[in-house]
Amino acid sequence: MGYPFLFLSKISVPGFLDRNMIFRKAGITIRAFEMPVLLYAGENAFRRAISRLLQKQNAKRVLYFTGSRGLKTVPSFPERESLTEAVFPVKGEPDVQMVQEALRFTGDFRPDVIISIGGGSVIDLAKAVSFLAGDENDIYYYYDHPNVLKETIPHIAVPTTCGTGAEVMANAVIRREDRKQSIRSASLRPYAALIDPFFTEALPLNVLIHSALDSLTQLIESFVSNQANLLTDGICREGLRLFQKGFQVDRLSSLSAEERLDLQTAALLSGIALSNSRLGIVHGVASVLGGRTSMGHGEICARFLRPFTGKNIEKAKAEDEGLLEKYREVACILGNRPDLSADDLPRILGNYENTLAKTKLTPLSFSEREGEEIAEASLAASSTQGNPFRFTKEEVIEVFSSVQQS
Repeated sequence: MGYPFLFLSKISVPGFLDRNMIFRKAGITIRAFEMPVLLYAGENAFRRAISRLLQKQNAKRVLYFTGSRGLKTVPSFPERESLTEAVFPVKGEPDVQMVQEALRFTGDFRPDVIISIGGGSVIDLAKAVSFLAGDENDIYYYYDHPNVLKETIPHIAVPTTCGTGAEVMANAVIRREDRKQSIRSASLRPYAALIDPFFTEALPLNVLIHSALDSLTQLIESFVSNQANLLTDGICREGLRLFQKGFQVDRLSSLSAEERLDLQTAALLSGIALSNSRLGIVHGVASVLGGRTSMGHGEICARFLRPFTGKNIEKAKAEDEGLLEKYREVACILGNRPDLSADDLPRILGNYENTLAKTKLTPLSFSEREGEEIAEASLAASSTQGNPFRFTKEEVIEVFSSVQQS
Protein backbone atom coordinates (compact mmCIF):
# COMPACT_ATOMS: atom_id res chain seq x y z
CA MET A 1 0.00 0.00 0.00
CA GLY A 2 1.05 3.60 -0.39
CA TYR A 3 1.44 4.37 3.30
CA PRO A 4 5.05 3.96 4.48
CA PHE A 5 6.24 1.96 7.45
CA LEU A 6 7.41 4.55 9.93
CA PHE A 7 9.98 4.34 12.68
CA LEU A 8 10.75 7.22 15.02
CA SER A 9 13.72 6.63 17.27
CA LYS A 10 14.02 8.31 20.64
CA ILE A 11 13.60 12.06 20.30
CA SER A 12 15.43 14.30 22.69
CA VAL A 13 13.82 17.68 23.29
CA PRO A 14 15.25 20.27 25.69
CA GLY A 15 12.89 20.58 28.61
CA PHE A 16 11.23 17.25 27.78
CA LEU A 17 10.09 16.80 31.37
CA ASP A 18 9.41 20.46 32.11
CA ARG A 19 5.96 21.46 30.91
CA ASN A 20 6.55 25.03 32.08
CA MET A 21 9.58 25.60 29.87
CA ILE A 22 8.91 28.06 27.04
CA PHE A 23 10.87 28.50 23.80
CA ARG A 24 10.85 31.94 22.21
CA LYS A 25 12.31 32.70 18.81
CA ALA A 26 11.38 35.28 16.18
CA GLY A 27 8.32 36.31 18.12
CA ILE A 28 6.91 32.76 18.28
CA THR A 29 6.16 31.20 21.67
CA ILE A 30 6.05 27.39 21.91
CA ARG A 31 5.72 25.33 25.04
CA ALA A 32 8.12 22.46 25.63
CA PHE A 33 7.04 19.79 23.16
CA GLU A 34 6.67 16.18 24.25
CA MET A 35 6.83 13.18 21.92
CA PRO A 36 6.47 9.40 22.27
CA VAL A 37 9.70 7.45 22.56
CA LEU A 38 9.29 4.70 19.96
CA LEU A 39 6.65 4.64 17.23
CA TYR A 40 6.04 2.12 14.49
CA ALA A 41 3.19 2.68 12.03
CA GLY A 42 2.18 0.83 8.88
CA GLU A 43 0.93 -2.48 7.56
CA ASN A 44 2.40 -5.41 9.53
CA ALA A 45 3.98 -2.98 12.01
CA PHE A 46 3.29 -5.41 14.87
CA ARG A 47 5.01 -8.43 13.31
CA ARG A 48 7.90 -6.31 12.03
CA ALA A 49 8.65 -4.62 15.33
CA ILE A 50 7.48 -6.71 18.29
CA SER A 51 10.39 -9.16 18.43
CA ARG A 52 12.93 -6.36 18.30
CA LEU A 53 11.16 -4.45 21.07
CA LEU A 54 10.94 -7.49 23.35
CA GLN A 55 14.59 -8.38 22.73
CA LYS A 56 15.69 -4.87 23.72
CA GLN A 57 14.03 -5.46 27.10
CA ASN A 58 15.35 -9.03 27.45
CA ALA A 59 11.73 -10.01 27.96
CA LYS A 60 10.88 -13.57 28.94
CA ARG A 61 7.56 -12.96 30.68
CA VAL A 62 4.89 -10.93 28.89
CA LEU A 63 1.57 -9.78 30.34
CA TYR A 64 -1.11 -8.82 27.82
CA PHE A 65 -3.98 -6.47 28.54
CA THR A 66 -6.73 -7.12 26.00
CA GLY A 67 -10.46 -6.93 25.43
CA SER A 68 -12.75 -9.92 25.86
CA ARG A 69 -11.02 -12.03 23.16
CA GLY A 70 -7.86 -12.41 25.22
CA LEU A 71 -4.86 -14.02 23.56
CA LYS A 72 -6.87 -14.56 20.37
CA THR A 73 -6.12 -10.91 19.57
CA VAL A 74 -2.34 -11.53 19.56
CA PRO A 75 -0.89 -12.41 16.13
CA SER A 76 1.88 -14.99 15.90
CA PHE A 77 5.44 -13.68 15.75
CA PRO A 78 8.95 -15.15 15.95
CA GLU A 79 10.18 -15.98 19.44
CA ARG A 80 6.66 -16.03 20.86
CA GLU A 81 6.87 -19.75 21.69
CA SER A 82 9.81 -19.07 23.99
CA LEU A 83 7.84 -16.54 26.07
CA THR A 84 5.86 -17.14 29.24
CA GLU A 85 2.56 -15.32 28.72
CA ALA A 86 -0.46 -14.26 30.75
CA VAL A 87 -3.49 -12.16 29.92
CA PHE A 88 -5.65 -9.75 31.92
CA PRO A 89 -8.97 -9.24 30.07
CA VAL A 90 -10.44 -5.74 30.42
CA LYS A 91 -14.22 -5.47 30.62
CA GLY A 92 -15.58 -1.94 30.32
CA GLU A 93 -13.95 1.32 31.29
CA PRO A 94 -11.32 1.00 34.04
CA ASP A 95 -12.07 2.12 37.57
CA VAL A 96 -10.06 2.07 40.78
CA GLN A 97 -11.21 -1.44 41.70
CA MET A 98 -10.14 -2.80 38.31
CA VAL A 99 -6.72 -1.18 38.72
CA GLN A 100 -6.32 -2.82 42.12
CA GLU A 101 -7.30 -6.24 40.72
CA ALA A 102 -4.90 -5.84 37.81
CA LEU A 103 -2.07 -4.82 40.15
CA ARG A 104 -2.57 -7.98 42.23
CA PHE A 105 -2.53 -10.08 39.06
CA THR A 106 0.60 -8.31 37.83
CA GLY A 107 2.34 -8.76 41.17
CA ASP A 108 1.71 -12.51 41.06
CA PHE A 109 2.88 -12.89 37.44
CA ARG A 110 5.89 -10.52 37.56
CA PRO A 111 6.10 -9.57 33.86
CA ASP A 112 9.17 -8.16 32.15
CA VAL A 113 7.00 -6.31 29.63
CA ILE A 114 3.33 -5.33 29.38
CA ILE A 115 1.60 -5.32 25.98
CA SER A 116 -1.81 -3.68 25.69
CA ILE A 117 -3.93 -4.56 22.66
CA GLY A 118 -7.21 -2.68 22.66
CA GLY A 119 -8.95 0.68 22.74
CA GLY A 120 -8.37 3.57 25.09
CA SER A 121 -9.77 1.75 28.13
CA VAL A 122 -7.42 -1.21 27.71
CA ILE A 123 -4.40 1.00 27.06
CA ASP A 124 -5.17 3.32 29.98
CA LEU A 125 -5.48 0.40 32.41
CA ALA A 126 -2.17 -1.02 31.18
CA LYS A 127 -0.53 2.40 31.56
CA ALA A 128 -1.79 2.70 35.13
CA VAL A 129 -0.57 -0.79 36.04
CA SER A 130 2.81 -0.26 34.38
CA PHE A 131 3.16 2.94 36.41
CA LEU A 132 1.82 1.69 39.77
CA ALA A 133 3.24 -1.83 39.92
CA GLY A 134 5.45 -2.34 42.98
CA ASP A 135 4.70 1.15 44.29
CA GLU A 136 4.02 1.70 48.00
CA ASN A 137 1.63 4.53 47.03
CA ASP A 138 -1.79 3.69 45.64
CA ILE A 139 -3.63 5.36 42.78
CA TYR A 140 -5.31 7.90 45.09
CA TYR A 141 -1.90 9.36 45.91
CA TYR A 142 -1.21 9.99 42.22
CA TYR A 143 -4.60 11.59 41.62
CA ASP A 144 -3.37 14.30 43.97
CA HIS A 145 0.33 14.26 43.00
CA PRO A 146 0.67 14.63 39.22
CA ASN A 147 3.90 14.58 37.20
CA VAL A 148 5.85 12.26 39.51
CA LEU A 149 8.59 10.54 37.49
CA LYS A 150 9.40 6.92 38.33
CA GLU A 151 10.54 3.59 36.95
CA THR A 152 7.81 1.53 35.30
CA ILE A 153 7.33 -1.85 33.68
CA PRO A 154 8.05 -1.33 29.96
CA HIS A 155 4.72 -1.06 28.15
CA ILE A 156 4.05 -1.58 24.43
CA ALA A 157 0.68 -0.14 23.33
CA VAL A 158 -1.18 -1.50 20.29
CA PRO A 159 -4.42 0.44 19.60
CA THR A 160 -7.30 -1.45 17.99
CA THR A 161 -9.63 1.51 17.44
CA CYS A 162 -9.40 4.77 15.50
CA GLY A 163 -9.57 7.16 18.43
CA THR A 164 -8.23 8.49 21.76
CA GLY A 165 -4.48 8.57 20.98
CA ALA A 166 -3.95 6.98 24.41
CA GLU A 167 -0.87 5.18 23.06
CA VAL A 168 1.14 8.43 23.08
CA MET A 169 -0.38 10.33 26.01
CA ALA A 170 1.09 10.93 29.47
CA ASN A 171 -2.07 10.18 31.42
CA ALA A 172 -4.42 7.34 32.26
CA VAL A 173 -8.15 7.95 32.69
CA ILE A 174 -9.49 5.87 35.59
CA ARG A 175 -13.05 6.20 36.89
CA ARG A 176 -13.13 7.41 40.49
CA GLU A 177 -16.54 7.06 42.13
CA ASP A 178 -18.95 9.02 39.90
CA ARG A 179 -16.40 10.81 37.73
CA LYS A 180 -13.54 10.10 35.39
CA GLN A 181 -10.18 11.41 36.51
CA SER A 182 -6.65 11.12 35.17
CA ILE A 183 -3.39 10.29 36.81
CA ARG A 184 -0.68 12.23 34.99
CA SER A 185 3.04 11.71 34.51
CA ALA A 186 5.48 11.51 31.62
CA SER A 187 6.34 8.07 33.05
CA LEU A 188 2.87 6.85 32.02
CA ARG A 189 3.81 7.05 28.36
CA PRO A 190 4.29 3.61 26.82
CA TYR A 191 7.79 2.50 25.92
CA ALA A 192 6.54 1.99 22.35
CA ALA A 193 3.40 2.28 20.25
CA LEU A 194 2.55 0.07 17.27
CA ILE A 195 -0.04 1.41 14.78
CA ASP A 196 -1.15 -1.44 12.51
CA PRO A 197 -4.38 -1.60 10.44
CA PHE A 198 -4.46 -5.38 10.99
CA PHE A 199 -6.00 -4.70 14.39
CA THR A 200 -8.91 -2.69 12.98
CA GLU A 201 -10.02 -5.23 10.36
CA ALA A 202 -12.91 -6.51 12.48
CA LEU A 203 -13.66 -3.26 14.30
CA PRO A 204 -17.42 -3.02 15.02
CA LEU A 205 -19.04 -0.15 13.12
CA ASN A 206 -20.23 1.65 16.26
CA VAL A 207 -16.73 1.54 17.76
CA LEU A 208 -15.19 2.83 14.53
CA ILE A 209 -17.64 5.74 14.34
CA HIS A 210 -17.43 6.71 18.02
CA SER A 211 -13.65 6.42 18.23
CA ALA A 212 -12.98 8.24 14.94
CA LEU A 213 -15.28 11.12 15.88
CA ASP A 214 -13.53 11.30 19.25
CA SER A 215 -10.19 11.79 17.49
CA LEU A 216 -11.78 14.40 15.20
CA THR A 217 -12.99 16.26 18.30
CA GLN A 218 -9.49 16.12 19.77
CA LEU A 219 -7.96 17.48 16.57
CA ILE A 220 -10.41 20.38 16.29
CA GLU A 221 -10.29 21.28 19.98
CA SER A 222 -6.47 21.13 20.07
CA PHE A 223 -6.30 23.28 16.91
CA VAL A 224 -8.42 26.11 18.37
CA SER A 225 -7.30 25.69 21.99
CA ASN A 226 -6.07 28.71 23.91
CA GLN A 227 -2.80 26.76 24.30
CA ALA A 228 -2.37 25.84 20.61
CA ASN A 229 1.01 26.63 19.08
CA LEU A 230 2.93 26.45 15.81
CA LEU A 231 3.82 22.77 16.19
CA THR A 232 0.43 21.51 17.36
CA ASP A 233 -1.26 23.47 14.57
CA GLY A 234 0.76 21.61 11.95
CA ILE A 235 0.05 18.27 13.61
CA CYS A 236 -3.68 19.03 13.75
CA ARG A 237 -3.81 20.06 10.10
CA GLU A 238 -2.23 16.78 9.02
CA GLY A 239 -4.49 14.82 11.37
CA LEU A 240 -7.57 16.52 9.90
CA ARG A 241 -6.41 15.71 6.36
CA LEU A 242 -5.92 12.07 7.29
CA PHE A 243 -9.34 11.96 8.96
CA GLN A 244 -10.97 13.41 5.84
CA LYS A 245 -9.28 10.78 3.66
CA GLY A 246 -10.11 7.87 5.94
CA PHE A 247 -13.63 8.58 7.21
CA GLN A 248 -15.59 7.64 4.08
CA VAL A 249 -19.18 8.21 5.21
CA ASP A 250 -20.79 6.14 2.45
CA ARG A 251 -18.78 2.96 3.11
CA LEU A 252 -17.60 2.92 6.69
CA SER A 253 -18.23 -0.83 6.88
CA SER A 254 -15.72 -1.54 4.10
CA LEU A 255 -12.80 0.82 4.57
CA SER A 256 -9.49 -0.24 3.04
CA ALA A 257 -6.42 -0.96 5.16
CA GLU A 258 -4.95 2.36 4.02
CA GLU A 259 -8.08 4.28 5.05
CA ARG A 260 -8.13 2.58 8.45
CA LEU A 261 -4.47 3.41 8.89
CA ASP A 262 -5.24 7.03 7.98
CA LEU A 263 -7.82 7.12 10.78
CA GLN A 264 -5.48 5.40 13.24
CA THR A 265 -2.72 7.88 12.41
CA ALA A 266 -5.14 10.80 12.75
CA ALA A 267 -5.97 9.49 16.23
CA LEU A 268 -2.29 9.20 17.11
CA LEU A 269 -1.67 12.77 15.94
CA SER A 270 -4.65 13.95 17.98
CA GLY A 271 -3.05 12.42 21.06
CA ILE A 272 0.27 14.15 20.41
CA ALA A 273 -1.50 17.45 19.73
CA LEU A 274 -3.67 17.49 22.85
CA SER A 275 -0.67 16.47 24.99
CA ASN A 276 1.05 19.65 23.85
CA SER A 277 -1.90 22.05 23.81
CA ARG A 278 -5.29 21.59 25.49
CA LEU A 279 -8.80 20.46 24.66
CA GLY A 280 -12.10 22.30 25.10
CA ILE A 281 -15.72 22.36 26.18
CA VAL A 282 -16.71 19.10 24.43
CA HIS A 283 -14.19 17.10 26.43
CA GLY A 284 -15.11 19.01 29.57
CA VAL A 285 -18.71 17.82 29.14
CA ALA A 286 -17.51 14.30 28.25
CA SER A 287 -15.49 14.01 31.45
CA VAL A 288 -18.60 14.74 33.52
CA LEU A 289 -21.26 12.91 31.51
CA GLY A 290 -19.00 9.88 31.18
CA GLY A 291 -18.88 9.56 34.96
CA ARG A 292 -22.59 10.14 35.56
CA THR A 293 -24.19 8.24 32.67
CA SER A 294 -23.65 5.02 30.75
CA MET A 295 -22.77 6.93 27.58
CA GLY A 296 -19.32 6.13 26.21
CA HIS A 297 -16.73 8.85 25.73
CA GLY A 298 -16.65 8.60 21.94
CA GLU A 299 -20.43 8.83 21.64
CA ILE A 300 -20.49 11.93 23.84
CA CYS A 301 -17.89 13.66 21.66
CA ALA A 302 -19.73 12.62 18.49
CA ARG A 303 -23.02 14.08 19.69
CA PHE A 304 -21.69 17.33 21.20
CA LEU A 305 -18.99 18.34 18.70
CA ARG A 306 -21.27 20.03 16.15
CA PRO A 307 -23.40 22.15 18.53
CA PHE A 308 -20.49 23.37 20.64
CA THR A 309 -18.40 24.10 17.54
CA GLY A 310 -21.29 26.14 16.16
CA LYS A 311 -21.39 28.23 19.35
CA ASN A 312 -17.61 28.69 19.33
CA ILE A 313 -17.83 29.94 15.74
CA GLU A 314 -20.48 32.49 16.70
CA LYS A 315 -18.25 33.72 19.53
CA ALA A 316 -15.25 33.90 17.15
CA LYS A 317 -17.20 36.15 14.79
CA ALA A 318 -17.66 38.63 17.60
CA GLU A 319 -14.33 38.29 19.39
CA ASP A 320 -11.49 36.73 17.36
CA GLU A 321 -11.00 36.93 13.57
CA GLY A 322 -7.86 34.80 13.79
CA LEU A 323 -9.75 31.97 15.41
CA LEU A 324 -12.56 32.34 12.86
CA GLU A 325 -9.93 31.79 10.17
CA LYS A 326 -8.87 28.59 11.93
CA TYR A 327 -12.45 27.30 11.83
CA ARG A 328 -12.58 28.22 8.13
CA GLU A 329 -9.41 26.19 7.63
CA VAL A 330 -10.97 23.17 9.34
CA ALA A 331 -14.03 23.48 7.09
CA CYS A 332 -11.85 23.60 3.96
CA ILE A 333 -9.84 20.54 5.00
CA LEU A 334 -12.84 18.41 6.00
CA GLY A 335 -14.98 19.65 3.10
CA ASN A 336 -12.05 19.14 0.70
CA ARG A 337 -12.72 22.53 -0.91
CA PRO A 338 -10.73 25.78 -0.66
CA ASP A 339 -13.71 28.13 -0.96
CA LEU A 340 -15.60 27.20 2.22
CA SER A 341 -16.22 29.43 5.24
CA ALA A 342 -16.40 28.77 8.96
CA ASP A 343 -20.19 28.78 8.63
CA ASP A 344 -19.92 25.61 6.52
CA LEU A 345 -18.24 23.66 9.33
CA PRO A 346 -21.37 22.80 11.39
CA ARG A 347 -22.99 21.38 8.24
CA ILE A 348 -19.91 19.22 7.53
CA LEU A 349 -19.82 18.04 11.13
CA GLY A 350 -23.55 17.33 10.87
CA ASN A 351 -22.85 14.93 8.00
CA TYR A 352 -20.39 13.07 10.21
CA GLU A 353 -22.83 13.13 13.11
CA ASN A 354 -25.48 11.55 10.87
CA THR A 355 -23.40 8.36 10.79
CA LEU A 356 -24.54 7.82 14.37
CA ALA A 357 -27.83 6.64 12.86
CA LYS A 358 -25.93 3.45 11.98
CA THR A 359 -25.35 2.86 15.72
CA LYS A 360 -27.50 2.41 18.80
CA LEU A 361 -27.57 5.69 20.72
CA THR A 362 -27.61 5.85 24.50
CA PRO A 363 -30.66 7.69 25.88
CA LEU A 364 -29.70 11.08 27.29
CA SER A 365 -32.18 12.18 29.92
CA PHE A 366 -31.82 14.05 33.19
CA SER A 367 -33.84 16.48 35.28
CA GLU A 368 -33.49 20.25 35.09
CA ARG A 369 -31.57 20.25 38.38
CA GLU A 370 -29.27 17.46 37.19
CA GLY A 371 -28.68 19.37 33.97
CA GLU A 372 -27.62 22.44 35.92
CA GLU A 373 -25.25 20.37 38.08
CA ILE A 374 -23.71 18.70 35.03
CA ALA A 375 -23.34 22.06 33.28
CA GLU A 376 -21.61 23.60 36.29
CA ALA A 377 -19.27 20.62 36.66
CA SER A 378 -18.51 20.70 32.91
CA LEU A 379 -17.56 24.38 33.07
CA ALA A 380 -15.17 23.63 35.95
CA ALA A 381 -13.59 20.62 34.21
CA SER A 382 -9.90 20.77 33.34
CA SER A 383 -10.47 20.27 29.60
CA THR A 384 -12.92 23.17 29.44
CA GLN A 385 -10.18 25.57 30.55
CA GLY A 386 -8.55 25.09 27.14
CA ASN A 387 -11.63 26.26 25.25
CA PRO A 388 -10.97 29.50 23.34
CA PHE A 389 -14.10 31.19 24.71
CA ARG A 390 -16.02 31.14 27.97
CA PHE A 391 -19.46 29.58 28.15
CA THR A 392 -22.24 30.36 30.59
CA LYS A 393 -24.20 27.68 32.39
CA GLU A 394 -27.26 28.68 30.37
CA GLU A 395 -25.42 28.19 27.06
CA VAL A 396 -24.29 24.71 28.09
CA ILE A 397 -27.82 23.75 29.15
CA GLU A 398 -29.10 25.02 25.80
CA VAL A 399 -26.74 22.62 24.02
CA PHE A 400 -27.86 19.78 26.31
CA SER A 401 -31.48 20.45 25.31
CA SER A 402 -30.64 20.44 21.59
CA VAL A 403 -28.77 17.13 21.87
CA GLN A 404 -31.59 15.54 23.90
CA GLN A 405 -34.08 16.54 21.22
CA SER A 406 -31.99 15.39 18.25
